[in-house]
Amino acid sequence: MRSIIRHLLVVSGITLSFASSGTFAQTSSDAIAPSYAPGISGRVSIGPVVGPCLVATPCTQPFAKVAVQMLDKSSGKLIGQAISNGSGGFIATVPAGSYIVHVVVPTTTIYPRCPDTGVVVSSTTFTYVSIVCDSGIRT
Repeated sequence: MRSIIRHLLVVSGITLSFASSGTFAQTSSDAIAPSYAPGISGRVSIGPVVGPCLVATPCTQPFAKVAVQMLDKSSGKLIGQAISNGSGGFIATVPAGSYIVHVVVPTTTIYPRCPDTGVVVSSTTFTYVSIVCDSGIRT
């Protein structure tokens, strides 16, 4: 069954890798909600990337190749994880429930700082989350 799902997703232009924990890590350029469910998809960005931020100039950029963990809200247990792609997008299948989405950053540095974000996943859909990490750049 997994090979059939993997084949169908590759044919549709989305390459996903299956991990033993039951998660998929998306490697295409965008995070989308696929036709199967349930799970969490989203985008991680970091900013500001320049200072000062101007109205017509983007102040954030994708936070690529960062680990994103889905933790059970009540127990803190790791349920799923993914690595953000070049656009900051990620996707993971997880059972319906309440989760904390946690971006893993080095613990030896003060920045970047990423807020833990609570989400509720239903049994029939993907839940989208956008996380903006603080780069520490100040104007």
